[in-house]
Amino acid sequence: PYFMRVVQPFVAQEWKTLLKVAAQWVQSEPDTAESWFYLATAEYAIKDYVSAEAHFRKVLALNHEHAEAMDFLDKLAEKTAKAQTNNN
Repeated sequence: PYFMRVVQPFVAQEWKTLLKVAAQWVQSEPDTAESWFYLATAEYAIKDYVSAEAHFRKVLALNHEHAEAMDFLDKLAEKTAKAQTNNN
């Protein structure tokens, strides 16, 4: 099962492998919040912040109380605010 296949690359921080497995999981189970969470986490780690933000929002649409997704969205908001401050 996918929820077991994401553990090793997540723990080992093998983000490209996690991205691949999570993308397959999302295809297979698009209504599972955890599939989107692992995809978004991998995207965040490889600095694909636009996709990560959209996918963390998808996690919250599926599970309104997903604390880790909320934490990542807060981090993304901070990054956006810093970037805007640095550009002004």
